[in-house]
Amino acid sequence: MHARFTFISIAAFLISCNVACTLTPEVPSASPASLNVSSAAVNDIACPTPPSGLTVAFPNLIPEGIEFDPIQCRFLLSSLSMGVIVAVEDDGSFTTLVDDPGVSSIAGLHLDDRRILACLSLADGRPGFGIYDADDGSPLAMFDLSGLAGQGGSLINDCTVDADGNAFITDSMAGAIYRITPIGEASVFLAAPELAGATVGANGIEFIPDDEVLVVGNTNAGALFRIPLDDPQAFTQVQIDATINTDGMLLHPSGDLVITGSATIPGAESITGLISVGSSDGWMSASVVGTVATSARPTTSALRGTDIYPVFPFLIESFTGTMVTQFPVLRVPVTAAN
Repeated sequence: MHARFTFISIAAFLISCNVACTLTPEVPSASPASLNVSSAAVNDIACPTPPSGLTVAFPNLIPEGIEFDPIQCRFLLSSLSMGVIVAVEDDGSFTTLVDDPGVSSIAGLHLDDRRILACLSLADGRPGFGIYDADDGSPLAMFDLSGLAGQGGSLINDCTVDADGNAFITDSMAGAIYRITPIGEASVFLAAPELAGATVGANGIEFIPDDEVLVVGNTNAGALFRIPLDDPQAFTQVQIDATINTDGMLLHPSGDLVITGSATIPGAESITGLISVGSSDGWMSASVVGTVATSARPTTSALRGTDIYPVFPFLIESFTGTMVTQFPVLRVPVTAAN
């Protein structure tokens, strides 16, 4: 059997350890108040005026992933400690949309029309990938990815979808990206040492439709990679004058990538929070357009209209025995840089 790193061991630790205290965090602050992006963008949605932030009072949820559903006008949050996805209203009230007994942990989410794509660990610890109905949470498909992961560890982390409906999934420990076709055929799309990391390698990923490429961030390496869909072996590192340790990633209507994580930029202080990155040459190179530092560490963000909503799962606190009782989501509006 090959070794696996799974979130089920973390969840078991949280349940079995002697919890010394609980934590009820306040909504983290953001400075400055808005994130610069390359250009003005319009992304109208038929939802109420967005809240400045909200808090989900679900003890031990540990929501690593977040998406916004513009049809139901609600946020979707995953859980690293259990096989659930919760639907959250603007006032913080929630319902459990998905409660899958065959799943122990859910990380990154991607909303593809009326389907929720979920990066997960199966109940026995095997790496997996699930698809659920976005309206009622019913399961649509489940994939066991252990046959693709090889003999090393596996950490299924984030996903995206191209224009043809192919899903692309990062495995942060295997240094690989998997592809699942619309008819359910799973394969290794790309495996390379450049996508591996000592703890977390390939992580946030997005499809850029104008260029027919994937952009993926390697967390440990602090690098971004451009991967052509028609020739993944021709991948290149995005040339950028910054070290960006990517966790989550989303494609903003401005054309920028908004990265949740941390960054070191020459001539500026290192920040943890949001980093907007733009490109004018099809992501052969890129530049940092704007940053927002947050007082706590977010993992991923959701797009609501043109605003960004990072989620704060308090991973270190949760994984070291503190029972976190509430999880904040913060609104970060955007401003066109020119």
